[in-house]
Amino acid sequence: MNKNGIYLVINPAAGGGKGARVGEQITIALKERNIKYECVESNYAGDMKNIINNYCEKYGVEIERPLLLIIGGDGTLNEAIQSLGKRYSNIPLSYIAAGSGNDFARSVDLPKKPLQALAHILAVKQPKWIEVGHYKNQMGSEDSYFINNLGLGFDAMIVKLANESLAKKWLNKLGLGTLSYVFALLKSYFKQASYRITLSIDGQIKTFDTAFLVTITNHPYFGGGVAIAPSASNSDGLLDLVVVPKITLAKLVWLFIRMLSGGHHVLSKDYHHYQAESIKVTIEVPVEGQRDGETLGKKAYQISIKSEKRQMWL
Repeated sequence: MNKNGIYLVINPAAGGGKGARVGEQITIALKERNIKYECVESNYAGDMKNIINNYCEKYGVEIERPLLLIIGGDGTLNEAIQSLGKRYSNIPLSYIAAGSGNDFARSVDLPKKPLQALAHILAVKQPKWIEVGHYKNQMGSEDSYFINNLGLGFDAMIVKLANESLAKKWLNKLGLGTLSYVFALLKSYFKQASYRITLSIDGQIKTFDTAFLVTITNHPYFGGGVAIAPSASNSDGLLDLVVVPKITLAKLVWLFIRMLSGGHHVLSKDYHHYQAESIKVTIEVPVEGQRDGETLGKKAYQISIKSEKRQMWL
């Protein structure tokens, strides 16, 4: 346990209000354990950056500092990583999941129940190294990180439509947030066109003329527990790349069914999987993009991607 207490950052809106409920549970538990803590809320876009900057200005140069503990969804954790940037990459983060997908927590076997997750974090003696993706888009000034995955095309369209769905909020409250992605999957098939993509995979050039789904991932999961890349790991020094070309809707649905039933999709001739230390992606036509479940908009890409190690108190 960090003897300097906890600096708690809560996104109350995460998971359709789950963030607020989990935050309350954790603050009560900290009081009961007589653990010193400060608590702030991230309530709007850009608020996390201000909060992290305040924390870093107050404690960043100190060897002994309160543990920075984030409560929210994957997008909230991503905001915290972005806010720390390279300058404060030595500061370890801790995390309790309170989103709708929670793929990062799943990837590091963090307990699902908040109080169990807290007990796990309090028992940790030292931080561990976790890999995150770092990418730069030459078609613009984008220089960013992802903890889960970066998606271009079909899966990004799914995220966009799911986030826009009026049903997502209610499904999250019912604990059925993944269903919003299932509904969006079917709609996205007809909205997303195929596109040409050129890849450099550790220097080896590959081209797909009818790419449809392209995902670069740090670990197996996306979309709330779907193991798109079962062999991926955020501790092996490698990025995993998955490409699926445009296929019939029936074939695509069958591919996702196989993803959900033991990972047999990896045997499909329509599933292309690569592992590499560095990946470059060029897409000349605008396509939808997503980073850790947050939409990036529709744009062209010429990006370089590599993995970087971050310390996390997990």
